[in-house]
Amino acid sequence: MISRLAILERQSGAIGVRREGERRVALSGNDELARLSDSINNMLVRLAKTQEALEISEGKYRSLFLNTATAMILVNTETSLIELVNAEFERLSGFSREDVEHRKSWKDFTLDFDALAIEDYFRRRTGAERSTPGGIDCRFQGRDQEIRYVTLTVAMIAGTDLCIVSMIDLTDRKRAEEALAEFNRKLERLVAERTSALEDKARELVEANNRLMELDRLKSAFLSSVSHELRTPLTSIRGFATLIRKDLSRMATSSQGVTGKYVRISDNVEIIIKESDRLTTLLNDFLDLSKIESGRMEWRDTRLPVSDLVARGVDAVRGLFEDKHSICLALDVPDDLPDLYADPDRMLQVLINLLSNAAKFTDKGVVRIAAARDGDGLRLSVSDEGIGVPEEDLESIFGKFRQSARGDILENKPQGTGLGLAICRNIIRHYGGRIWAESEVGRGSTFHVFLPGECLAPRAGDGLGGGPDTKKAAPS
Repeated sequence: MISRLAILERQSGAIGVRREGERRVALSGNDELARLSDSINNMLVRLAKTQEALEISEGKYRSLFLNTATAMILVNTETSLIELVNAEFERLSGFSREDVEHRKSWKDFTLDFDALAIEDYFRRRTGAERSTPGGIDCRFQGRDQEIRYVTLTVAMIAGTDLCIVSMIDLTDRKRAEEALAEFNRKLERLVAERTSALEDKARELVEANNRLMELDRLKSAFLSSVSHELRTPLTSIRGFATLIRKDLSRMATSSQGVTGKYVRISDNVEIIIKESDRLTTLLNDFLDLSKIESGRMEWRDTRLPVSDLVARGVDAVRGLFEDKHSICLALDVPDDLPDLYADPDRMLQVLINLLSNAAKFTDKGVVRIAAARDGDGLRLSVSDEGIGVPEEDLESIFGKFRQSARGDILENKPQGTGLGLAICRNIIRHYGGRIWAESEVGRGSTFHVFLPGECLAPRAGDGLGGGPDTKKAAPS
């Protein structure tokens, strides 16, 4: 028995010392020692398999560690030495494995200030504090001494003083963030400068606008004052000129020898009367335009049949057409048109202006007034067969004191204030409509006025639209 125990001890000891995993305990027999040797052999087989599995697992993890695309090192937390590095760390640091493993501390790759924070991070991770964040940002310095920015992540290996440290290079992102931050700072400074400049300009514009409003108020007040002051003497001049013309007419009839002299004086008096009328018209146009633009015009909107408007317009300009026998006035106004809801005097002013222009610039042919539905609105048109308007002037003629350039070079050009079409445009815009011209030089012009559905009076029983007291704001 003792000798068999000695054999068992000697063989077992040889296996343990020599680490010969393939050797087995050889003890024959069928006693308890033999069964013990069999158990030892079975245990050795299991240990061998476990060892093989551990070696395979270690190989896999080692291969994964060495070949991963993230820089990784194996650090001894007691000595701070780096025991293993992978290829990505070699690329990041610029050092070979032989230069680093068991030779350099992780502190050799960071700045002193960051090292304190990393040590504290290692300490808390070693203590497995749950509140410790999974990573820490720090600066990394390799062989080239270039400062790079990395995020460290630490995984402790249980039961050892070792930890795996992985590093993600954030340098490009960090530099992009810094560049973006600098760009934002510059942009904020630029925006602040521009905002300040815009505020200064806004203040200047407000001041300029206030000055312009004051000047406009003074202009309106001046025009109103001057117009009223001039109207009184003009009325007297025209009245006395009319009396003189009547007296001259009677004297010429009773005095046969001085008829020619009286006729010449009568002609001069007639010129005085016509020029007085023209100046009065100019003053009235000035006042109307000033009131419309300043919002002081009173609008007395009411139901207005289109046929009545046209009839009043024709009566007002009948004398102009009777003086020109070669002009024919034609009407194309259906009876079933809806009534307008507008200021009769202002709409009549528009129609008279258009008809007067047609009469002044047409020597022969037809002047036509037409009215028709246009969608939900109404269109009025005045066309003529006169000299026409060049295409480049079709818009400018609606400006103040503007007439067609072609008209300015005509001999014996009909005189006007240059305000008529400007007044027409402001009146039509007040009602939300539009006025425009179509023309062909030498063949005539057509002036169109469009009024939207809001300017049409409701038919009897509709119960729509405003009453006679409705006021509309004047355009700015």
